[in-house]
Amino acid sequence: MARRYEEKSLYTKFCDYMERETRGVEIAVYAASGIFLAVACHRMRPITKFRRPSQIPAHFIRNKLKQYGTVSSVEPSQTGPVLRINHKPPINIFFGNKETLPVKIAGVSVNHNGLSWLQGVTVEHRVEFIPLFTNADTAECVVFVLPTEHDKQLKKNPRSLDVAEALLSLGFAQTTGIPTEVPVKDKKMRDYYKLLSYVEKKARKNREGVWSTKIPPPVWPLRFLQDSFDRLVISMLPQSRRLPQLVR
Repeated sequence: MARRYEEKSLYTKFCDYMERETRGVEIAVYAASGIFLAVACHRMRPITKFRRPSQIPAHFIRNKLKQYGTVSSVEPSQTGPVLRINHKPPINIFFGNKETLPVKIAGVSVNHNGLSWLQGVTVEHRVEFIPLFTNADTAECVVFVLPTEHDKQLKKNPRSLDVAEALLSLGFAQTTGIPTEVPVKDKKMRDYYKLLSYVEKKARKNREGVWSTKIPPPVWPLRFLQDSFDRLVISMLPQSRRLPQLVR
């Protein structure tokens, strides 16, 4: 009986010892977890609603982190149309906050027809935008109009609409060239600006939008052959690669 009591006593002492020793370990683990969570929140900003260009962290721009929101309005300015985007962070707790982020479409200079088109196509639509540069007044971003629920019902895999590409294809904008801020080693962004230049050349060749007054029309046989070839190419493209009907 005494031996059993002694064993129990030793077991109790061992449990007390482990409880004392592991308490410090638990505190260290909780502290480390808190630090990691704080660092993650600082990097990802899950609840930060961007209302000014200066609020966008440098590493968001460096890593081309996608952001989402809804276009509230499109306003004219001396440097081109500005999209007022109601930014939606991953964890949106600012339901009543209607402040918007001023965004310019990167890579293009938009004309008056483009302003009207933007107001009709982007306002009250959900968009995905990737910040590339910021200045005092606006953030320059690549902007995509996301498919609506109606689009998803009509098409199996509806494509997001690249706003800059659509504007150029309609002749409602002109490219501004590759900005000096884009690093030479950033091949992805340089390829994107080259794509915009290609789209502009195609619109210029077809005398779309602003090019219809800047470039004389081709003689009748060449125009007929060109139109026939363009219709053939469009008919051969998969539906996912065609511009939505509302932007043609």
